[in-house]
Amino acid sequence: MRAFFIAKQNKIGDFQPVVLLLTGDDYTSLTLIVLDKNGVPLSGFNLAGGMDGPTGESPMIYEAKSYSLLNKDQIISTMIINSDFPDN
Repeated sequence: MRAFFIAKQNKIGDFQPVVLLLTGDDYTSLTLIVLDKNGVPLSGFNLAGGMDGPTGESPMIYEAKSYSLLNKDQIISTMIINSDFPDN
C-alpha cells in the first residue's frame, strides 16, 4: 500500500486534518486523517473511494462510487453500493 500527501486543511485547535491518497492492489481512497499536535494520527475518514472490488461472498457487495463535500466544520458524504446476488 502507498500513501501520497494531497492537502493540509485548516487546524482545529491543536488538531491538524490532512488529506491523503491511499492506493494498493484493489484499494484507492482519498482519506482525511486527523493528527494531534505531535503528528500522531487520531482518526481517519474515507472521503472518496475505498475497495475497488467485491468485499463479500454471498451476496457480493462492493462500493460503486463515493464522494464527500467538505464545508468548514462539516463533511457530507454519499456512498453508492452494488449488490450482486449469486442466483439472480
